[in-house]
Formats: sequence, structure tokens, C-alpha cells
Amino acid sequence: MPLVDPGPIESERLTVRLLRESALLGHAFANMNVRRVEAEVDPRYTASAGLLRRLGFTREGLLRQRWVTKGEANDVEMFGLLRSDWPADRAASRGAASA
Repeated sequence: MPLVDPGPIESERLTVRLLRESALLGHAFANMNVRRVEAEVDPRYTASAGLLRRLGFTREGLLRQRWVTKGEANDVEMFGLLRSDWPADRAASRGAASA
């Protein structure tokens, strides 16, 4: 069964998720000395990849047949975000807001 992007009903949830993930990343970079964050996404979930891009992640490649689920080998897109990619003022303000 093909996977599809969420429709308009899901857009509010994606916005909330974007804000939540942004705050989490800001805290990690500002307060936890995290150097790198990685994310794997099923290539069929283009909305998830778009969310990562809006957060500043860079697509680093496709890992072919990375995981086997229910007997089927599935690809994943690999994304990465470095502390140097995250604006310092954004990390500081996110970290302070979560303290």
C-alpha cells in the first residue's frame, strides 16, 4: 500500500510538530553540547522530509534496503543537522525558552 502525505487536516499537527522539534533542537544545541543530529525518513513520506528541511536538515543520501519490515526491504533517506548549521541566536533563544 503506498504511503501518502497528510492532507489539510494534518497541517496543524505538522505545525505543532515543527515548533516542538525546533524547541528540542534548540535545547540540544544550546544546552547539551550536541554536535550532530541525524534522522532517517521513509522516502515515501515527503511531508516528513519537508519538515526536516524546514528545520534546517540537509539530505545526505539514500540508504537502499536499510530496514526490513514485514518481509519487505525498505529504503530510507538520511538527513543530518550540525550545530554549525543551527543559527546561534536561534539555539540560544530556544534553549533559554525551554529552561
